[in-house]
Amino acid sequence: MISFRTFQPDPDRRAHTIAKDAIALPSRVRLEGDTLVCESPTGDAVALGVRHDLGPLGSLSLRTCLLPQREAPYLLSLELARQRVMRLLQALEDWRLTALPPTHPAMVAIERALEAFTLALVEGRGPEHPFTPKQAELSNLALSHAIDAGEALSLECAHRRLQERFEDQDQRAPQIGCTVHIERFAEPLQKLIASGLGFMTSPMRWPDIEPQEGKFSFVKTDRWIEWAVRQARLPVVSGPVLDFSKGQTPEWMHIWRHDYDTVRECVYEHATRVVTRYRRTVSRWTAVSGLNLNDDYSLSTDQMVELTRLVIHVIRKLQPSARITIDLDQPFGDHTGRNTESVSPRLYAEMVLDSGIPVDAFGLRLQMGDGLEGRETRDLLQLARLIDDYASLERPIHITAMGVPDAPSKASHAGRWRQEWSPEHQARWLGHATAIAASNPAVQSVCWQALYDLDPAESHHAMARGGLINPEGKAKPSLRKLLEIAHALHNRTLPKLDAPQRA
Repeated sequence: MISFRTFQPDPDRRAHTIAKDAIALPSRVRLEGDTLVCESPTGDAVALGVRHDLGPLGSLSLRTCLLPQREAPYLLSLELARQRVMRLLQALEDWRLTALPPTHPAMVAIERALEAFTLALVEGRGPEHPFTPKQAELSNLALSHAIDAGEALSLECAHRRLQERFEDQDQRAPQIGCTVHIERFAEPLQKLIASGLGFMTSPMRWPDIEPQEGKFSFVKTDRWIEWAVRQARLPVVSGPVLDFSKGQTPEWMHIWRHDYDTVRECVYEHATRVVTRYRRTVSRWTAVSGLNLNDDYSLSTDQMVELTRLVIHVIRKLQPSARITIDLDQPFGDHTGRNTESVSPRLYAEMVLDSGIPVDAFGLRLQMGDGLEGRETRDLLQLARLIDDYASLERPIHITAMGVPDAPSKASHAGRWRQEWSPEHQARWLGHATAIAASNPAVQSVCWQALYDLDPAESHHAMARGGLINPEGKAKPSLRKLLEIAHALHNRTLPKLDAPQRA
Protein backbone atom coordinates (compact mmCIF):
# COMPACT_ATOMS: atom_id res chain seq x y z
CA MET A 1 0.00 0.00 0.00
CA ILE A 2 1.09 3.56 -0.71
CA SER A 3 -0.65 6.78 0.34
CA PHE A 4 -0.33 10.51 -0.21
CA ARG A 5 -1.47 13.58 1.75
CA THR A 6 -2.99 16.00 -0.76
CA PHE A 7 -4.15 19.20 0.98
CA GLN A 8 -6.44 19.64 -2.04
CA PRO A 9 -10.24 20.07 -1.85
CA ASP A 10 -10.93 17.67 -4.74
CA PRO A 11 -8.12 15.13 -5.20
CA ASP A 12 -8.11 12.86 -8.22
CA ARG A 13 -9.74 9.52 -7.38
CA ARG A 14 -8.83 8.15 -10.83
CA ALA A 15 -5.18 8.04 -9.76
CA HIS A 16 -3.20 4.90 -10.52
CA THR A 17 0.16 3.41 -9.64
CA ILE A 18 2.99 3.05 -12.16
CA ALA A 19 5.66 0.35 -12.11
CA LYS A 20 9.17 0.33 -13.48
CA ASP A 21 9.39 1.04 -17.26
CA ALA A 22 6.36 3.38 -16.93
CA ILE A 23 3.81 0.53 -16.95
CA ALA A 24 0.52 1.67 -15.37
CA LEU A 25 -0.88 -0.83 -12.86
CA PRO A 26 -4.49 -1.56 -11.88
CA SER A 27 -4.94 0.05 -8.48
CA ARG A 28 -7.73 0.53 -5.98
CA VAL A 29 -7.81 4.15 -4.85
CA ARG A 30 -9.82 5.52 -1.95
CA LEU A 31 -9.93 8.87 -0.22
CA GLU A 32 -9.52 8.97 3.57
CA GLY A 33 -9.87 12.60 4.62
CA ASP A 34 -7.25 14.44 2.60
CA THR A 35 -5.18 11.30 1.97
CA LEU A 36 -5.23 9.21 -1.21
CA VAL A 37 -4.73 5.54 -0.37
CA CYS A 38 -3.65 3.32 -3.27
CA GLU A 39 -3.62 -0.45 -3.08
CA SER A 40 -1.13 -1.64 -5.67
CA PRO A 41 -0.97 -5.23 -7.00
CA THR A 42 2.78 -5.29 -6.37
CA GLY A 43 4.86 -4.74 -3.27
CA ASP A 44 7.69 -3.17 -5.26
CA ALA A 45 8.39 0.54 -5.51
CA VAL A 46 5.77 2.34 -7.57
CA ALA A 47 4.99 5.86 -8.75
CA LEU A 48 1.61 7.57 -8.64
CA GLY A 49 -0.04 9.00 -11.74
CA VAL A 50 -2.56 11.66 -10.79
CA ARG A 51 -4.33 14.77 -12.03
CA HIS A 52 -3.14 17.71 -9.93
CA ASP A 53 -4.63 21.20 -9.83
CA LEU A 54 -2.04 23.98 -9.96
CA GLY A 55 -4.37 26.94 -10.34
CA PRO A 56 -2.93 29.34 -12.97
CA LEU A 57 -0.86 26.55 -14.54
CA GLY A 58 -3.87 24.34 -15.05
CA SER A 59 -5.01 20.90 -13.98
CA LEU A 60 -2.46 18.45 -15.33
CA SER A 61 -1.80 14.74 -15.36
CA LEU A 62 1.50 14.29 -13.50
CA ARG A 63 3.45 11.55 -11.77
CA THR A 64 5.82 11.00 -8.89
CA CYS A 65 9.15 9.18 -8.86
CA LEU A 66 9.21 5.48 -8.00
CA LEU A 67 8.69 5.29 -4.23
CA PRO A 68 8.97 2.36 -1.80
CA GLN A 69 5.63 1.33 -0.37
CA ARG A 70 5.13 2.06 3.32
CA GLU A 71 2.47 2.68 5.95
CA ALA A 72 3.25 6.37 6.48
CA PRO A 73 1.92 8.68 3.74
CA TYR A 74 4.00 10.78 1.38
CA LEU A 75 3.25 14.43 0.63
CA LEU A 76 1.80 14.38 -2.90
CA SER A 77 2.88 17.87 -4.03
CA LEU A 78 6.42 17.30 -2.70
CA GLU A 79 6.81 14.02 -4.61
CA LEU A 80 5.36 15.53 -7.79
CA ALA A 81 7.85 18.38 -7.50
CA ARG A 82 10.72 15.95 -6.86
CA GLN A 83 9.95 14.01 -10.03
CA ARG A 84 9.58 17.13 -12.14
CA VAL A 85 12.89 18.61 -10.91
CA MET A 86 14.56 15.31 -11.80
CA ARG A 87 13.02 15.38 -15.29
CA LEU A 88 14.18 18.97 -15.74
CA LEU A 89 17.78 18.10 -14.99
CA GLN A 90 17.60 15.11 -17.34
CA ALA A 91 16.19 17.28 -20.13
CA LEU A 92 18.96 19.87 -19.64
CA GLU A 93 21.56 17.15 -20.16
CA ASP A 94 19.82 15.28 -22.98
CA TRP A 95 19.06 18.45 -24.94
CA ARG A 96 22.53 19.93 -24.30
CA LEU A 97 21.10 23.08 -22.77
CA THR A 98 23.24 23.24 -19.61
CA ALA A 99 25.13 26.25 -21.03
CA LEU A 100 22.04 28.45 -21.25
CA PRO A 101 22.71 31.86 -19.66
CA PRO A 102 21.38 32.25 -16.10
CA THR A 103 19.06 35.02 -17.32
CA HIS A 104 17.22 32.68 -19.71
CA PRO A 105 13.56 32.23 -18.57
CA ALA A 106 14.08 28.48 -18.23
CA MET A 107 17.14 28.86 -16.01
CA VAL A 108 15.45 31.52 -13.89
CA ALA A 109 12.46 29.20 -13.37
CA ILE A 110 14.75 26.26 -12.53
CA GLU A 111 16.50 28.30 -9.84
CA ARG A 112 13.14 29.30 -8.38
CA ALA A 113 11.96 25.68 -8.47
CA LEU A 114 15.09 24.44 -6.69
CA GLU A 115 14.85 27.17 -4.06
CA ALA A 116 11.17 26.43 -3.31
CA PHE A 117 11.81 22.67 -3.33
CA THR A 118 14.65 23.07 -0.82
CA LEU A 119 12.46 25.17 1.46
CA ALA A 120 9.72 22.53 1.24
CA LEU A 121 12.17 19.80 2.21
CA VAL A 122 13.37 21.61 5.32
CA GLU A 123 9.95 22.87 6.44
CA GLY A 124 9.54 21.68 10.04
CA ARG A 125 7.43 18.61 10.72
CA GLY A 126 6.05 17.61 14.10
CA PRO A 127 5.08 14.10 15.29
CA GLU A 128 1.37 14.91 15.33
CA HIS A 129 1.34 16.64 11.95
CA PRO A 130 3.75 14.86 9.56
CA PHE A 131 3.14 17.45 6.86
CA THR A 132 1.91 21.03 7.01
CA PRO A 133 -0.13 23.19 4.64
CA LYS A 134 2.94 25.45 4.38
CA GLN A 135 5.03 22.55 3.16
CA ALA A 136 2.37 21.65 0.60
CA GLU A 137 2.25 25.29 -0.51
CA LEU A 138 6.02 25.44 -1.00
CA SER A 139 5.95 22.11 -2.87
CA ASN A 140 3.24 23.36 -5.23
CA LEU A 141 5.27 26.53 -5.79
CA ALA A 142 8.32 24.43 -6.68
CA LEU A 143 6.20 22.29 -8.98
CA SER A 144 4.73 25.35 -10.70
CA HIS A 145 8.17 26.85 -11.33
CA ALA A 146 9.40 23.47 -12.58
CA ILE A 147 6.56 23.21 -15.08
CA ASP A 148 7.26 26.76 -16.26
CA ALA A 149 10.91 25.82 -16.66
CA GLY A 150 10.10 22.59 -18.50
CA GLU A 151 7.89 24.34 -21.02
CA ALA A 152 10.48 27.08 -21.58
CA LEU A 153 13.16 24.40 -22.08
CA SER A 154 10.93 22.49 -24.51
CA LEU A 155 10.40 25.60 -26.64
CA GLU A 156 14.11 26.48 -26.55
CA CYS A 157 14.98 22.93 -27.63
CA ALA A 158 12.38 23.11 -30.41
CA HIS A 159 13.85 26.40 -31.63
CA ARG A 160 17.36 24.95 -31.79
CA ARG A 161 16.33 21.66 -33.35
CA LEU A 162 14.35 23.40 -36.08
CA GLN A 163 17.35 25.61 -36.86
CA GLU A 164 19.51 22.49 -37.17
CA ARG A 165 16.98 20.83 -39.48
CA PHE A 166 16.78 23.89 -41.71
CA GLU A 167 20.56 24.28 -41.89
CA ASP A 168 20.97 20.66 -43.02
CA GLN A 169 19.86 20.69 -46.63
CA ASP A 170 19.70 16.89 -46.66
CA GLN A 171 16.90 16.93 -44.08
CA ARG A 172 13.34 17.43 -45.28
CA ALA A 173 11.19 19.89 -43.38
CA PRO A 174 8.36 18.13 -41.51
CA GLN A 175 5.02 18.22 -43.32
CA ILE A 176 1.87 19.68 -41.75
CA GLY A 177 -1.50 18.18 -42.64
CA CYS A 178 -5.07 17.76 -41.44
CA THR A 179 -7.62 14.95 -41.18
CA VAL A 180 -10.68 15.42 -43.37
CA HIS A 181 -13.64 13.36 -42.22
CA ILE A 182 -15.95 12.10 -44.91
CA GLU A 183 -19.23 13.44 -43.50
CA ARG A 184 -18.87 16.81 -45.25
CA PHE A 185 -17.58 17.66 -48.70
CA ALA A 186 -17.78 21.24 -49.93
CA GLU A 187 -15.73 23.65 -52.02
CA PRO A 188 -14.87 26.02 -49.11
CA LEU A 189 -13.41 23.07 -47.18
CA GLN A 190 -11.44 22.01 -50.23
CA LYS A 191 -9.93 25.48 -50.61
CA LEU A 192 -8.79 25.48 -47.01
CA ILE A 193 -7.06 22.13 -47.35
CA ALA A 194 -5.36 23.23 -50.57
CA SER A 195 -4.32 26.61 -49.19
CA GLY A 196 -1.01 25.58 -47.72
CA LEU A 197 -1.05 22.12 -46.11
CA GLY A 198 1.38 19.45 -47.17
CA PHE A 199 -0.97 16.45 -47.14
CA MET A 200 -4.48 15.28 -46.34
CA THR A 201 -5.45 12.37 -44.12
CA SER A 202 -8.57 10.42 -45.06
CA PRO A 203 -9.94 8.05 -42.37
CA MET A 204 -10.97 4.52 -43.37
CA ARG A 205 -13.56 3.50 -40.79
CA TRP A 206 -14.68 -0.07 -41.27
CA PRO A 207 -18.24 0.71 -40.00
CA ASP A 208 -18.57 3.40 -42.71
CA ILE A 209 -17.25 1.16 -45.47
CA GLU A 210 -19.19 -1.99 -44.52
CA PRO A 211 -22.05 -0.96 -42.21
CA GLN A 212 -23.77 -4.30 -42.88
CA GLU A 213 -21.97 -7.51 -43.59
CA GLY A 214 -21.36 -7.82 -47.32
CA LYS A 215 -22.84 -4.38 -48.13
CA PHE A 216 -20.23 -1.75 -48.99
CA SER A 217 -20.22 2.03 -49.30
CA PHE A 218 -17.18 3.88 -50.63
CA VAL A 219 -18.90 6.97 -52.06
CA LYS A 220 -18.02 9.45 -49.29
CA THR A 221 -14.44 8.27 -49.04
CA ASP A 222 -14.01 8.27 -52.81
CA ARG A 223 -14.94 11.91 -53.31
CA TRP A 224 -12.35 13.39 -50.94
CA ILE A 225 -9.54 11.15 -52.19
CA GLU A 226 -10.43 11.75 -55.84
CA TRP A 227 -10.44 15.52 -55.26
CA ALA A 228 -7.08 15.44 -53.43
CA VAL A 229 -5.36 13.38 -56.13
CA ARG A 230 -6.87 14.85 -59.32
CA GLN A 231 -7.47 18.48 -58.43
CA ALA A 232 -5.43 19.50 -55.40
CA ARG A 233 -2.45 17.26 -56.22
CA LEU A 234 -2.06 16.61 -52.51
CA PRO A 235 -0.46 13.48 -51.06
CA VAL A 236 -3.07 11.32 -49.35
CA VAL A 237 -2.51 9.47 -46.09
CA SER A 238 -5.21 6.96 -45.26
CA GLY A 239 -6.25 4.58 -42.53
CA PRO A 240 -6.14 2.96 -40.12
CA VAL A 241 -7.00 0.04 -42.36
CA LEU A 242 -7.72 -1.91 -39.18
CA ASP A 243 -8.75 -0.07 -36.02
CA PHE A 244 -9.59 -2.12 -32.94
CA SER A 245 -10.16 0.90 -30.68
CA LYS A 246 -13.48 0.90 -28.87
CA GLY A 247 -16.44 1.20 -31.26
CA GLN A 248 -14.34 1.27 -34.44
CA THR A 249 -15.37 -2.10 -35.88
CA PRO A 250 -18.81 -2.78 -37.39
CA GLU A 251 -21.52 -3.99 -35.03
CA TRP A 252 -22.00 -7.13 -37.10
CA MET A 253 -18.38 -8.08 -36.29
CA HIS A 254 -19.04 -8.21 -32.56
CA ILE A 255 -20.65 -11.63 -32.77
CA TRP A 256 -17.22 -12.98 -33.75
CA ARG A 257 -15.18 -11.16 -31.10
CA HIS A 258 -14.36 -14.43 -29.30
CA ASP A 259 -13.74 -16.38 -32.51
CA TYR A 260 -10.25 -15.35 -33.54
CA ASP A 261 -10.09 -17.46 -36.72
CA THR A 262 -13.21 -15.76 -38.09
CA VAL A 263 -11.97 -12.32 -37.00
CA ARG A 264 -8.69 -12.94 -38.80
CA GLU A 265 -10.50 -13.98 -41.98
CA CYS A 266 -12.73 -10.88 -41.88
CA VAL A 267 -9.72 -8.63 -41.30
CA TYR A 268 -7.91 -10.15 -44.29
CA GLU A 269 -10.90 -9.65 -46.58
CA HIS A 270 -11.46 -6.06 -45.38
CA ALA A 271 -7.81 -5.05 -45.73
CA THR A 272 -7.59 -6.59 -49.20
CA ARG A 273 -10.74 -4.79 -50.34
CA VAL A 274 -9.66 -1.36 -49.04
CA VAL A 275 -6.07 -1.45 -50.26
CA THR A 276 -7.05 -2.82 -53.67
CA ARG A 277 -9.47 0.08 -54.15
CA TYR A 278 -7.09 2.87 -53.12
CA ARG A 279 -3.62 1.56 -53.88
CA ARG A 280 -3.15 3.97 -56.81
CA THR A 281 -4.14 7.04 -54.82
CA VAL A 282 -2.85 6.62 -51.25
CA SER A 283 0.85 7.37 -50.71
CA ARG A 284 1.07 6.35 -47.05
CA TRP A 285 -1.07 3.89 -45.13
CA THR A 286 -1.75 3.78 -41.43
CA ALA A 287 -2.03 0.02 -41.18
CA VAL A 288 -3.40 -0.66 -37.70
CA SER A 289 -4.43 1.15 -34.54
CA GLY A 290 -5.76 0.14 -31.14
CA LEU A 291 -4.85 -3.55 -31.28
CA ASN A 292 -2.93 -3.32 -28.01
CA LEU A 293 -5.82 -1.60 -26.19
CA ASN A 294 -7.99 -4.76 -26.14
CA ASP A 295 -11.14 -2.66 -25.67
CA ASP A 296 -13.69 -4.59 -27.74
CA TYR A 297 -11.72 -7.77 -28.51
CA SER A 298 -9.75 -9.98 -26.16
CA LEU A 299 -6.54 -10.70 -28.06
CA SER A 300 -3.41 -12.43 -26.89
CA THR A 301 -0.10 -10.69 -27.57
CA ASP A 302 0.61 -13.24 -30.31
CA GLN A 303 -2.72 -12.43 -31.96
CA MET A 304 -2.00 -8.68 -31.79
CA VAL A 305 1.28 -9.24 -33.58
CA GLU A 306 -0.27 -11.65 -36.10
CA LEU A 307 -3.04 -9.23 -37.10
CA THR A 308 -0.46 -6.45 -37.43
CA ARG A 309 1.65 -8.66 -39.67
CA LEU A 310 -1.40 -9.69 -41.70
CA VAL A 311 -2.52 -6.14 -42.54
CA ILE A 312 1.01 -5.00 -43.39
CA HIS A 313 1.49 -8.10 -45.57
CA VAL A 314 -1.66 -7.22 -47.52
CA ILE A 315 -0.47 -3.65 -48.09
CA ARG A 316 3.04 -4.76 -49.13
CA LYS A 317 1.65 -7.35 -51.52
CA LEU A 318 -0.84 -5.05 -53.24
CA GLN A 319 1.19 -1.81 -53.10
CA PRO A 320 4.92 -2.56 -52.70
CA SER A 321 5.91 1.11 -52.88
CA ALA A 322 3.58 2.25 -50.10
CA ARG A 323 4.94 3.68 -46.86
CA ILE A 324 3.38 2.01 -43.82
CA THR A 325 2.80 3.40 -40.33
CA ILE A 326 1.58 1.64 -37.19
CA ASP A 327 -0.59 3.97 -35.10
CA LEU A 328 -0.12 4.07 -31.31
CA ASP A 329 -3.29 5.38 -29.69
CA GLN A 330 -3.08 6.53 -26.03
CA PRO A 331 0.75 6.64 -26.23
CA PHE A 332 1.24 7.55 -22.55
CA GLY A 333 -0.06 4.06 -21.73
CA ASP A 334 -2.36 4.84 -18.80
CA HIS A 335 -4.87 2.32 -20.16
CA THR A 336 -2.93 -0.64 -18.73
CA GLY A 337 -3.95 0.62 -15.29
CA ARG A 338 -7.62 0.25 -16.20
CA ASN A 339 -7.53 -2.81 -18.45
CA THR A 340 -5.29 -5.66 -17.35
CA GLU A 341 -5.60 -7.31 -20.78
CA SER A 342 -4.18 -4.30 -22.63
CA VAL A 343 -0.52 -3.94 -23.57
CA SER A 344 1.47 -0.74 -23.19
CA PRO A 345 2.04 1.03 -26.52
CA ARG A 346 5.81 1.06 -26.09
CA LEU A 347 5.88 -2.70 -25.40
CA TYR A 348 3.59 -3.35 -28.37
CA ALA A 349 5.90 -1.33 -30.65
CA GLU A 350 8.89 -3.33 -29.42
CA MET A 351 7.00 -6.59 -30.00
CA VAL A 352 6.33 -5.57 -33.60
CA LEU A 353 9.98 -4.74 -34.23
CA ASP A 354 11.24 -7.89 -32.51
CA SER A 355 8.91 -9.95 -34.73
CA GLY A 356 10.59 -8.58 -37.86
CA ILE A 357 7.44 -6.94 -39.22
CA PRO A 358 8.47 -4.48 -41.96
CA VAL A 359 7.00 -1.25 -40.62
CA ASP A 360 8.33 2.07 -41.93
CA ALA A 361 7.23 4.35 -39.09
CA PHE A 362 5.21 4.69 -35.91
CA GLY A 363 2.34 7.10 -35.45
CA LEU A 364 1.44 8.90 -32.20
CA ARG A 365 -1.99 10.30 -31.37
CA LEU A 366 -1.43 13.35 -29.15
CA GLN A 367 -4.98 14.34 -28.25
CA MET A 368 -5.92 15.73 -24.85
CA GLY A 369 -8.30 17.89 -22.89
CA ASP A 370 -11.69 16.31 -23.59
CA GLY A 371 -11.83 13.68 -20.84
CA LEU A 372 -11.88 10.57 -23.04
CA GLU A 373 -9.65 7.62 -22.23
CA GLY A 374 -5.98 8.42 -22.74
CA ARG A 375 -6.59 12.13 -23.34
CA GLU A 376 -5.65 13.57 -19.98
CA THR A 377 -4.11 17.04 -20.22
CA ARG A 378 -0.33 17.16 -19.95
CA ASP A 379 2.25 19.92 -20.14
CA LEU A 380 4.62 20.58 -23.03
CA LEU A 381 7.65 18.95 -21.41
CA GLN A 382 5.77 15.66 -21.16
CA LEU A 383 4.87 15.86 -24.87
CA ALA A 384 8.46 16.57 -25.86
CA ARG A 385 9.88 13.75 -23.74
CA LEU A 386 7.27 11.29 -24.96
CA ILE A 387 8.27 11.91 -28.57
CA ASP A 388 11.94 11.55 -27.59
CA ASP A 389 11.13 8.19 -26.03
CA TYR A 390 9.42 6.79 -29.12
CA ALA A 391 12.13 8.23 -31.36
CA SER A 392 14.55 5.88 -29.58
CA LEU A 393 12.84 3.00 -31.44
CA GLU A 394 14.86 4.21 -34.45
CA ARG A 395 11.91 4.54 -36.78
CA PRO A 396 10.47 7.76 -38.21
CA ILE A 397 7.56 9.24 -36.26
CA HIS A 398 4.31 10.67 -37.65
CA ILE A 399 2.02 12.59 -35.32
CA THR A 400 -1.18 11.10 -36.72
CA ALA A 401 -3.57 13.19 -34.61
CA MET A 402 -2.67 16.37 -32.76
CA GLY A 403 -5.50 18.12 -30.98
CA VAL A 404 -7.25 19.83 -28.07
CA PRO A 405 -10.79 21.27 -27.83
CA ASP A 406 -11.74 24.94 -28.06
CA ALA A 407 -14.09 24.81 -25.06
CA PRO A 408 -13.94 23.22 -21.59
CA SER A 409 -15.04 19.61 -21.31
CA LYS A 410 -17.88 18.63 -19.01
CA ALA A 411 -15.71 15.77 -17.74
CA SER A 412 -14.18 16.78 -14.41
CA HIS A 413 -11.02 14.76 -15.12
CA ALA A 414 -10.33 16.30 -18.55
CA GLY A 415 -7.91 18.82 -17.11
CA ARG A 416 -6.74 22.10 -18.58
CA TRP A 417 -3.48 23.64 -19.75
CA ARG A 418 -2.82 26.95 -17.98
CA GLN A 419 -6.39 28.19 -18.46
CA GLU A 420 -9.78 26.98 -19.66
CA TRP A 421 -9.93 25.94 -23.28
CA SER A 422 -11.15 28.58 -25.72
CA PRO A 423 -10.69 29.18 -29.48
CA GLU A 424 -7.71 31.46 -28.76
CA HIS A 425 -6.19 29.06 -26.25
CA GLN A 426 -6.62 26.13 -28.65
CA ALA A 427 -4.59 28.09 -31.23
CA ARG A 428 -1.93 28.93 -28.63
CA TRP A 429 -1.54 25.26 -27.66
CA LEU A 430 -1.52 24.22 -31.32
CA GLY A 431 1.38 26.55 -32.03
CA HIS A 432 3.53 25.35 -29.16
CA ALA A 433 2.75 21.63 -29.45
CA THR A 434 3.11 21.52 -33.24
CA ALA A 435 6.46 23.33 -33.15
CA ILE A 436 7.78 20.99 -30.44
CA ALA A 437 6.65 17.89 -32.34
CA ALA A 438 7.89 19.11 -35.73
CA SER A 439 11.30 19.96 -34.28
CA ASN A 440 12.10 16.40 -33.22
CA PRO A 441 14.54 14.93 -35.78
CA ALA A 442 12.51 11.70 -35.96
CA VAL A 443 9.19 13.41 -36.75
CA GLN A 444 8.33 13.56 -40.44
CA SER A 445 4.78 14.92 -40.27
CA VAL A 446 2.21 16.42 -37.93
CA CYS A 447 -1.51 16.07 -38.64
CA TRP A 448 -4.21 18.09 -36.88
CA GLN A 449 -7.05 15.83 -35.76
CA ALA A 450 -9.97 17.35 -37.73
CA LEU A 451 -10.67 20.08 -40.28
CA TYR A 452 -14.09 20.89 -38.84
CA ASP A 453 -16.02 20.25 -35.64
CA LEU A 454 -17.83 16.94 -35.40
CA ASP A 455 -20.08 15.32 -32.86
CA PRO A 456 -17.93 12.56 -31.29
CA ALA A 457 -20.68 10.07 -32.19
CA GLU A 458 -20.24 10.92 -35.89
CA SER A 459 -16.75 9.84 -36.67
CA HIS A 460 -13.52 8.10 -35.80
CA HIS A 461 -11.66 9.48 -32.77
CA ALA A 462 -13.61 12.73 -33.12
CA MET A 463 -13.22 15.31 -30.38
CA ALA A 464 -16.07 17.66 -29.55
CA ARG A 465 -15.03 21.19 -30.57
CA GLY A 466 -11.67 19.86 -31.77
CA GLY A 467 -11.69 21.06 -35.38
CA LEU A 468 -10.29 24.12 -37.12
CA ILE A 469 -13.72 25.29 -38.34
CA ASN A 470 -16.73 25.72 -36.07
CA PRO A 471 -20.26 24.34 -36.74
CA GLU A 472 -21.27 27.69 -38.30
CA GLY A 473 -18.55 27.29 -40.92
CA LYS A 474 -16.28 30.00 -39.53
CA ALA A 475 -12.54 29.51 -39.27
CA LYS A 476 -11.07 29.45 -35.77
CA PRO A 477 -7.79 31.10 -34.77
CA SER A 478 -6.29 27.60 -34.77
CA LEU A 479 -6.72 27.32 -38.55
CA ARG A 480 -4.75 30.49 -39.10
CA LYS A 481 -2.05 29.29 -36.71
CA LEU A 482 -1.76 25.87 -38.40
CA LEU A 483 -1.42 27.45 -41.87
CA GLU A 484 1.11 29.92 -40.49
CA ILE A 485 3.26 27.10 -39.11
CA ALA A 486 2.90 25.03 -42.29
CA HIS A 487 4.03 28.03 -44.37
CA ALA A 488 7.00 28.71 -42.07
CA LEU A 489 8.21 25.10 -42.12
CA HIS A 490 7.76 24.86 -45.88
CA ASN A 491 9.99 27.94 -46.27
CA ARG A 492 12.43 26.58 -43.66
CA THR A 493 11.88 29.47 -41.29
CA LEU A 494 11.08 29.40 -37.59
CA PRO A 495 7.38 29.81 -36.68
CA LYS A 496 6.54 32.71 -34.38
CA LEU A 497 5.44 31.56 -30.94
CA ASP A 498 4.40 33.47 -27.86
CA ALA A 499 5.69 32.34 -24.48
CA PRO A 500 3.14 30.25 -22.50
CA GLN A 501 1.05 32.48 -20.28
CA ARG A 502 -0.61 31.74 -16.95
CA ALA A 503 -4.30 32.34 -16.51
